[in-house]
Amino acid sequence: MESIPDDVCVEAADNAVPHLVDRTYVGLHGDMGDELATWMIVDTTVEELGGWDPLTPDEALDRAERLGYEVVTEDDHGIWVLHRDRPVDPVCATYVP
Repeated sequence: MESIPDDVCVEAADNAVPHLVDRTYVGLHGDMGDELATWMIVDTTVEELGGWDPLTPDEALDRAERLGYEVVTEDDHGIWVLHRDRPVDPVCATYVP
C-alpha cells in the first residue's frame, strides 16, 4: 500500500479499500468506470474483488492491461500494484467523501 501516493484515485479489491480511504480516493474494481483511477491494486488470492459486478483477479488484470496500466509491484502474497501515467482526475476528489 505504501507505493500508492496520497490524493490519487485508486481501484482496489474490497479487502484493500480500508487501508486507503484515509489518504486516497478509492473505489472497487469496475465500479468507478474506466477513466478515473490512475492506480490499481489487485489481490490474486481471492475469487472476486468485490463491487456491484465483481471482477475476478484475472479479469481485473486483463482490464488493467487494456486500459494502459503497468505493473509497479507484485509481492509474494499475490498483491499487484499497477499504475498508468495520467493526471489525477478532479472528479476523484468527490467520488468518496
